[in-house]
Amino acid sequence: MCLFVFYLNVVICFMK
Repeated sequence: MCLFVFYLNVVICFMK
């Protein structure tokens, strides 16, 4: 899930 709003959000969202 995308709970972050930082640049990591893009990486985490795409990773998941």
